[in-house]
Amino acid sequence: MFSKRMKLVFCLLVSLLSAGNALAVQTVPAMLTVVTGESRILATSEVSRVAVGDERIADIIVVSPAEVIVNGKQPGVTSLHVWEKTGRREFVVKVYVDNSTLAAEIAEAIGDPRISVRVLRQTVFLEGTVDTAFAGQRAERIAEAYEAKVVNLLQVVTPLDEPAEPTTSPEPAEVKPGLDQVARDLTAYLQNPQIRAQVYGQGILVEGRVASEAEAARIKAVAEFFGRQAGCDVSVITTLAPQRGPQIALQVHVLELASDYLETLGFNWGRLLQGGVVPYEILFSQLTLDGPLERISPLALRLEALVREGDARVLAAPSLVTNSGVQANFLAGGGIPIIMPTNGQLTIEYKDYGVQLTMLPVVMEDGKINLQVAPEVSALDDSTGINLDGWWIPGLKTRRARTEVDLRSGETLIIGGLISNEQIKLVQKVPILGDIPILGQLFRSTSFSEGKTQLVIMVTPEIISAESSPGLEYHLPGELHPEVEPVFPAIQNPLFPRAEKRSEKVDRAEN
Repeated sequence: MFSKRMKLVFCLLVSLLSAGNALAVQTVPAMLTVVTGESRILATSEVSRVAVGDERIADIIVVSPAEVIVNGKQPGVTSLHVWEKTGRREFVVKVYVDNSTLAAEIAEAIGDPRISVRVLRQTVFLEGTVDTAFAGQRAERIAEAYEAKVVNLLQVVTPLDEPAEPTTSPEPAEVKPGLDQVARDLTAYLQNPQIRAQVYGQGILVEGRVASEAEAARIKAVAEFFGRQAGCDVSVITTLAPQRGPQIALQVHVLELASDYLETLGFNWGRLLQGGVVPYEILFSQLTLDGPLERISPLALRLEALVREGDARVLAAPSLVTNSGVQANFLAGGGIPIIMPTNGQLTIEYKDYGVQLTMLPVVMEDGKINLQVAPEVSALDDSTGINLDGWWIPGLKTRRARTEVDLRSGETLIIGGLISNEQIKLVQKVPILGDIPILGQLFRSTSFSEGKTQLVIMVTPEIISAESSPGLEYHLPGELHPEVEPVFPAIQNPLFPRAEKRSEKVDRAEN
């Protein structure tokens, strides 16, 4: 009897241990790996229901009581619970991207055969050569759209000829639901053939040429707005490159012009000489003769005549070339050393003085040039100087003007009245100011001191267009074109006038 009880107890213990081991085994989830975009079939026994932790990573379909299909949607790890007749089973589902498939998709999206794509341990390596840094950044952003770590090993090799335009990428193989409509709506809204919006990975890629960085930011904001309207979490990747505008040649003339001959240029100066700014539009009809005569400016001919007669003197004639929307600066003067005490020591800083001109030309859609000009004329002012530890620091007397006008290409803006009578008297007290560039020549002029002449600044912007002027060559300021010189051999260079000033003739006659 006792032995039978012992056998029964032993059997119960064995059963309990077996059940415990079985339970222990069930508490350890099984690993199930699936490639993105592929499926795995899981054998079950009279399954009643299933549950997945993250539906964005894996999708579960019950085909029959004996089969369950697991679809990999995007890389990640989630849990899967399956309830069967014998109990509940738990799985850890790991969805990963096949390296060869991912590399092929990224290479197809980039669309440049010179770029090699390799994937190693969920890291994308871009190798090869591109023509511009923009092309390299574009490839990197496309690869980042696949939510992978990207290592850019591309080398920029500039070709000897013109840089290649950005390569147009083919349409992606797969489109995320909802984003394709956002891309179409954005393209229809922009109505710009140079800008293209398409779906890549989990976001929208916008590429093309825009007028400015501000325009690129606006397009990105519009794309995000369309995404919110469609109920999509849109990640916008922009490879928009600012389109370089046309170049503009700025011809600047700083003149000492006789006051009584200002009207001969075709405008009434009037009271604007007290510090005004006036846009000067050429009132003469443009020459339409064939040959070299069509390149001659009527304003230049008038100025040349005044220079030859001694009624005008060219103090400076710089020629600047800049892109549309890029600021250009001109300074004719020098720097004043200013001693500044810093931490018990004396440091020297330099303050610019003389004639300064800041110009910002922008070509508008109608072909006109919006020109912002800020001239400044400054001279040393001994009356406002200070004595710092035995060092005499002179002051500056400055006159500024600022204007914004719209001009046609080739029209001239004239600025005058920047030097007052007080500055002329000041120079008579401080002779050293006669050595200031440009201003020094004015202050040494008897006619200018007596108010018979004025300082005039002329700015003529001209759009440089190879399409509109094929074969056009631009020369240095004051140079006559070779095709013009035989026609007008007697025209003198305004920069090097050989004629005497009328006032000098009068002074010599009186002596």
